[in-house]
Amino acid sequence: MAAIEKRKNADGSQSYRAKVRLKGFEPVSASFTRLTDARAWAAQTEQDQKNGRYFGQSKRHTLSELIDRYTTDELHKLKSARSVGTRLDYWKTALGAQLLSDVTPDVIQKARDTIKATPTLRGAKVRSGADVNRALAALSSALSYGAKELGWIEVNPLVRVRKFSESKGRVRYLSDTELPKLLAACKASDSPHLMLAVCLALSTGARKSEVLSLTWAQVDLKAQTALLGDTKNGDARTLPVVGTALQLLTERAKVRKPARRPHISTDGTVQQKRVFRFA
Repeated sequence: MAAIEKRKNADGSQSYRAKVRLKGFEPVSASFTRLTDARAWAAQTEQDQKNGRYFGQSKRHTLSELIDRYTTDELHKLKSARSVGTRLDYWKTALGAQLLSDVTPDVIQKARDTIKATPTLRGAKVRSGADVNRALAALSSALSYGAKELGWIEVNPLVRVRKFSESKGRVRYLSDTELPKLLAACKASDSPHLMLAVCLALSTGARKSEVLSLTWAQVDLKAQTALLGDTKNGDARTLPVVGTALQLLTERAKVRKPARRPHISTDGTVQQKRVFRFA
């Protein structure tokens, strides 16, 4: 129920303190100089509580608490958990002590500009727009979790924070003279994997992580393809394997040791033989 108390201030003026006590919610109160404002706030607060739209939690939890909860519940599910965790550590240091109700778009914008003006470890005078945007994205993931899953805040304040434009970068291709030099250096290397890894990357356009995590189960020598399932966006794609990459892969397949029995890890998953073995 809502109650309004008339109070006399030290300077002789009057104020009105509205209190709302509803079963299942902690008592909340606010002071106003006008009675009409106090009544309006009390009625709206009580109605929001009944309809499940009251977010008083934002005044009882800090950003640090939210980040800790997100880290425990959700962070381990991300492929980029390590880098996201590092960026969240920054936000805990910068704004962690503030209540979620005080983490407004204006506060985040000021922190954003501070990051942009902070020199990098490599000596750059300012950080790139992409670097700042990654930091904002890490914070946004925690705030979205607080809004959608925990109900600690009503909306993610970062939706009203402008992100920096990012450079598209420059695509660099090897010239006709550079490519033979690269392959010659790979062939002369002591590494038994370098030549095959580079040829696969050149012929398929796969990323380094995709090439080095390739398993024999993903390779179809008859069809001359490789199925990449652990891609950046989580979608599988099939790539053709041709030329020198196919020749080297076929030679390696002939001398590889056949698996006697599948290795079962502690979590119950089958560990498949990798094309590149570094042990």
